[in-house]
Amino acid sequence: SVAGGLRRWRGGWGGAGAGGGPRRVLVSAPIPSERRAPAARLSLSGGPYTRPGRELAAAACVGSVRLEPGHIREHDSTLSISYVASGNELRAEWARMNHHLSGVASPFRTTGYYALFSKRLSGRAERFRPYLLLDRLTIAPGEAYLSDATDENAWATGIRCDVTQRFSVKGEFRSQRSISGDRETIFGVQLGLSF
Repeated sequence: SVAGGLRRWRGGWGGAGAGGGPRRVLVSAPIPSERRAPAARLSLSGGPYTRPGRELAAAACVGSVRLEPGHIREHDSTLSISYVASGNELRAEWARMNHHLSGVASPFRTTGYYALFSKRLSGRAERFRPYLLLDRLTIAPGEAYLSDATDENAWATGIRCDVTQRFSVKGEFRSQRSISGDRETIFGVQLGLSF
């Protein structure tokens, strides 16, 4: 039954909010003004009682962007999963942004996703966590509001070392699309501090 199925899921979290949406120019500082339109967001998350470390989440956002003239109605949605067990970690998220421009019949749809897998090593190497990341973003063709953004098709692999409980070092190799559209590779080292 539906009720029986719901009892097998542990209580998750949910949230809702309302406020000012984006301004006319994407890169503008989000300072409240008469040019901002209202926006609302709803999110839900939960997982099964019998499988701790597993979680599903969904979120939706609606709002609009005022233009001169006209406006864009925006409907965004995301789905994500999380799995953490026995040193393994899998996190993934898919998102879609729908922009409906006044006077244009078809919406502009921008989609993206990422998937991250990592595994903590065991024994003397337990401070180390190798990982693999896939990252993809496809901007809607002709989308004027996101004209400064570019498509992304990247992957990265690396290893994180937890030096202490609060300090970590990460080395990474990343292959991604450059601004010119060619592939580029990046080697990086990052320091992390949590508090």
